[in-house]
Amino acid sequence: METIYKIIGGGQKVKQNLEFGIQTEYIKEESDRPEKAKCAGQDNYTNVMWHTDLCTLQKWANDWAGQEVELVEFAD
Repeated sequence: METIYKIIGGGQKVKQNLEFGIQTEYIKEESDRPEKAKCAGQDNYTNVMWHTDLCTLQKWANDWAGQEVELVEFAD
């Protein structure tokens, strides 16, 4: 298990939140995704953008939005 950071809804959700002026939340969790996917992250082909490095997830979110966006950790 490894710590990952994920955005449910992926890049489309980031873009939608930006349009509506909503902050994008990410979830921090322990997951076996990196082992199963044999990679450190994924930003396409699924409805979840995830990475083991929060800085990389932030970069991908910015790329999807076309500008810098603020990611906030989901608090349940």
